[in-house]
Amino acid sequence: MAPGWLPPHKYPHAEAGPPIRHTHHGAPELAVLGLACCLAGVRAAKLGVVHTEGGFVEGVNKKLGLLGIGGRSVDVFKGIPFAAPPKALENPQRHPGWQGTLKAKDFKQKCLQITLTQLNTRGSEDCLYLNIWVPQGQKEVSQNLPVMIWIYGGAFVFGSGQGFNVFSDYLYDGEEIATRGNVIVVTFNYRLGPLGFLSTGDAHLPAHGLAWVKRNIAAFGGDPDNISIFGESAGGASVNLQILSPYSKGLIRRAISQSGVALAPWAIQKDPLSWAKGVKGRCGGAGCSGYLLSIPCPDPHGTLPRTGLTHLSPPKPPDRQEGGLPPGRYRQDGQCLKVTDPRALTLAYKIPLVGLEYPFLYYLGFLPVVDGDFIPDNPINLFANAADIDYIAGTNNMDSHLFVSIDVPAINVDILTITGEDFFKLVSKVTSAKGPRGANATFDFYTASWARDSSQDAKKKTVVDFETDVFFLMPTKMAVAQHRANAKSARTYTYLFSHPTRIPLLPSWLGADHATDLQYVFGKPFDNPLIYRPQDRTVSQAMIAYWTNFARTGDPNKGHSAVPTQWDPYTQENGNYLEINKKMDSQSLKQHLRSSYLQYWTQTYQALPTVTGDGAAPLPPSDDSKAIPVPPSDDSLGVVHTEGGFVEGVNKKLGLLGIGGRSVDVFKGIPFAAPPKALENPQRHPGWQGTLKAKDFKKQCLQITDTQDDTEGSEDCLYLNIWVPQGQKEASSITTSMTGGEITTRGNVIVVTFNYRLGPLGFLSTGDAHLPGVPGAWGRGGLHMEEALPPPQSLMGSPTAPGNYGLRDQHMAIAWVKRNIAAFGGDPNNITIFGESAGGASVSLQTLSPYNKGLIRRAISQSGEALAPWAIQKDPLSWANRIAKKVGCPLDDTARMAKCLKVTDPRALTLAYKIPLVGQEYPFLYYLGLLPVVDGDFIPDDPINLFANAADIDYIAGTSNMDGYHFASIDLPAINVDILTVTGEDFFKLVSGFTFAKGPRGANATFDFYTASWAQDSSQEAKKKTVVDLETDIGFLMPTKMAVAQHRASAKSAQTYTYLFSHPSRNPLLPSWVGADHTTDLQYVFGKPFNNPLGYRPQDRTVSRTMIAYWTNFARTGDPNKGHSAVPTQWDPYTQENGNYLEINKKMDGQSLKQHLRSSYLQYWTQTYQALPTVTGDGSTPLPPSDDTEAIPCLHRTTLRPPLGLSTGDSEGAQMPTAMGF
Repeated sequence: MAPGWLPPHKYPHAEAGPPIRHTHHGAPELAVLGLACCLAGVRAAKLGVVHTEGGFVEGVNKKLGLLGIGGRSVDVFKGIPFAAPPKALENPQRHPGWQGTLKAKDFKQKCLQITLTQLNTRGSEDCLYLNIWVPQGQKEVSQNLPVMIWIYGGAFVFGSGQGFNVFSDYLYDGEEIATRGNVIVVTFNYRLGPLGFLSTGDAHLPAHGLAWVKRNIAAFGGDPDNISIFGESAGGASVNLQILSPYSKGLIRRAISQSGVALAPWAIQKDPLSWAKGVKGRCGGAGCSGYLLSIPCPDPHGTLPRTGLTHLSPPKPPDRQEGGLPPGRYRQDGQCLKVTDPRALTLAYKIPLVGLEYPFLYYLGFLPVVDGDFIPDNPINLFANAADIDYIAGTNNMDSHLFVSIDVPAINVDILTITGEDFFKLVSKVTSAKGPRGANATFDFYTASWARDSSQDAKKKTVVDFETDVFFLMPTKMAVAQHRANAKSARTYTYLFSHPTRIPLLPSWLGADHATDLQYVFGKPFDNPLIYRPQDRTVSQAMIAYWTNFARTGDPNKGHSAVPTQWDPYTQENGNYLEINKKMDSQSLKQHLRSSYLQYWTQTYQALPTVTGDGAAPLPPSDDSKAIPVPPSDDSLGVVHTEGGFVEGVNKKLGLLGIGGRSVDVFKGIPFAAPPKALENPQRHPGWQGTLKAKDFKKQCLQITDTQDDTEGSEDCLYLNIWVPQGQKEASSITTSMTGGEITTRGNVIVVTFNYRLGPLGFLSTGDAHLPGVPGAWGRGGLHMEEALPPPQSLMGSPTAPGNYGLRDQHMAIAWVKRNIAAFGGDPNNITIFGESAGGASVSLQTLSPYNKGLIRRAISQSGEALAPWAIQKDPLSWANRIAKKVGCPLDDTARMAKCLKVTDPRALTLAYKIPLVGQEYPFLYYLGLLPVVDGDFIPDDPINLFANAADIDYIAGTSNMDGYHFASIDLPAINVDILTVTGEDFFKLVSGFTFAKGPRGANATFDFYTASWAQDSSQEAKKKTVVDLETDIGFLMPTKMAVAQHRASAKSAQTYTYLFSHPSRNPLLPSWVGADHTTDLQYVFGKPFNNPLGYRPQDRTVSRTMIAYWTNFARTGDPNKGHSAVPTQWDPYTQENGNYLEINKKMDGQSLKQHLRSSYLQYWTQTYQALPTVTGDGSTPLPPSDDTEAIPCLHRTTLRPPLGLSTGDSEGAQMPTAMGF
């Protein structure tokens, strides 16, 4: 039988099923309901509900551009099943379908796979799901778009359709490719490791996903006759194998292989039986044993044949294939592995990382195989099957650096040398099939250049070039040549990606390492503009343009996007290839890449006699102790007992490959309270049975989305997360952040983060303060912790809605930590809370509440204070009335209103509160309506009168020097645009919005005071800075200075510190004069410059190291100068007399400690301005308009009162401290 001949019964049209009928417009004809959905989608320029073969699916329409203005969007569908949940070691089957509408809004779990530490598994067996991105224009839904299907890499062992995740930014998010290239992007999961590639691999699985797309993509606006597949590394090899397989005939129009082809020596397993024996061993006896691992193998029938997996023998060529089932079609003698625990099966395959006898890539055991069916022959003989498929294949110029780093670690260390002997040893292992002659010839050929340059850089580059040639470049050149030689209508292109890796810890001579190209193909420089340079966006734009043009037309130069230079097709005669980097011009098209090396490998080397059989790589050693290193068994907490039950987290190794013994225990999603009832105080959690696997973050609390047209999160959200650092010998203390790591490990503290309720569910109040039955102790010094927990019964189940539920959630989390943290190695008597913005104000309020007496030792408020004009709502009933009206609840009685609100759909309640972003009559901060309130209980009085409650709590409070910029840019957008001007009239109008309580006199006095400097500098930059200074002063700096003074005046044993953060924002879209904007400090407190070294400069790491040191020292000792970490300069405490504050930026020295920050402005607001007569009552903002279509300002304090005695002068134990992040 000729390999290319496809009998209809054996190779169906890839299970394409019955054709989908189309209307004359090209859209598929559906049932009436489906058509109605589509018509609705046309009007809204979004797909809405889509009908597929399995049923209806509904995704999410994401608006593009600033605030969604412009009408463009992308429809995103996540987690659509393309096959039924698979059975172990069986081919995939069609999904049976579902009832109703499938909400395709979240990624599904990756397929079951080993973790990077190879000590555990992650993912699920039920994993065959795909994701779709569809770009939409302004008026009509897209139709007949090209389709690009991504196949991920990961050595056939790791990976998922969405890729790894950093702050919910998934590597394989298809949005940038889809919207910039105007194509549909599809990604999917496929099985990996033993479950995916034992004997046969899972080659059918990508084909199953491709076939689903072929049958269904028209309903999403895609062209089923214009499908391209693309992938990288193992995904690139999979792409190549798919176009060579007869199963894909008619499915695929075009293909792109990045750094991986079917001819690579690691792409096909020639001896699957040896690997199968490694996990199989003896069935029906004591267990399955082998050189990888011993696994117990259950026998559901009592006995199983002991004949071994004879059908796993290396297959013979198709014309000599023996009868019976081909490899991978398991008979009864394979039952042992099929009924083995899939997790045990997955753990049975580990890849050694140290002490290797052969190069690392030879230890990839579970790979695709020639099975006589899906891959019917050696891939080099199958290129005729791709004769009509346009093809791009290429590599990175140093693709093997990652793997050489494992084989010869010295290449990454400047002080270590590579000798000729080291290189010869590596060469001899790769060329063992040709014996000493092969080793000598190859060594001589590659080291010839050392006569001219014998530097260590040159030698280390030679090592990388050698492995890149063997494992990536030469196989790719051969595949490209084979494709061209067999092509009929198809075109062939090839490239070399050479834009250098940006990891600062790697050698300076390094080019583009393996997988470096992925971030550019998926548009990460546009997703994350702060951490990429303009040249990176240039590279990304070029790659997306070439890739998507090729998918559209088969020619990377022609299509939707302009390209920087012409990319001509490859022929064997011209040897054309395109070099892709930041400089793309006519010189980028080059010829005959490393042709002398190709000639060496395909002619000179091949002519040498073979001494070890067929030239296959040597089998891995049979002794586990040699093949698979055992990680150090350093200490971790393991299972921890809490008041609710046992919890088990994850121990994450630190350092390269986990060597060094340090680690961090991470616990995610521990409940600190029961699932809350709407507008009720939180209650203790009842506990759970067994051991809670605390390994994943829980959903955030229900809240409105950024676009304010939908909700996200869950009502069941009161969970916390804990990071605990560990040393080599014993548990150590850590501080954690939103993601744990850097604060924890650098400061040696425990860090806790948690959720609390927000918006109406967290802060709606009917204003019923001074509740009956409240003990008189509240507000007069507070109670002991035991009395404060839980809240008095009189406050539970209130007939009204007193508010502050979010604050009580925070308190409940703090109290849980107090009661339980000792079990995690923390000191319950040394708890520090810290937060920013609303979190900073929450921190301040928690220190002032009598409920927290005895719970908190220290606190840090960043850019947020209880005294801020936006921190307390003075007229909550007006906001409650507004929301009640929107959801149809009565307004005549607060008890009836509260009863109705409590049974209202929480999502409707959440959507009833929206913050206007354009057309506001008053400054933006006035429109924050649902805030904490003075309730006579948790906050028993105006916060300015409660600082005595914090008399023994050490306190740091500070701001960023342009905290008001973000809000000023909403109030006066012209400050962001160089060509737009801010006039005196513009500024006066803004000032009047802040000072209406004092009438025209207040507006004039404030305007004159802030514009006095314009006489010396009337430039637009100076005027725009003045706008920002005004909003920073009112919203942040002056309230913080007042709070610090109040704390100091009321303090007993406590210390007080204050700071100004002035390290400028790095957002390239902002004006050059912008300093530290609101939230700019967060990335440095949480160590992002260390987490993401590519996106930050050394000076940023200096700032981050400084802040972590001060913050964690303070948490440990109450003195930011003393503790676990060295600091760059002394930070002296604040007193009203000295006015000390520390300015934090990249240059920290003896001049960084300064005095009396903007004292003349403080004097103006607390004395001059206050002395003016009030003209609108108590200084609150006007009542909100009754018409919802108008701007609705909030009601709260807008005046600043001087705190008591405020000066306006000119200008380590075994237990760990615990820091809780708000």
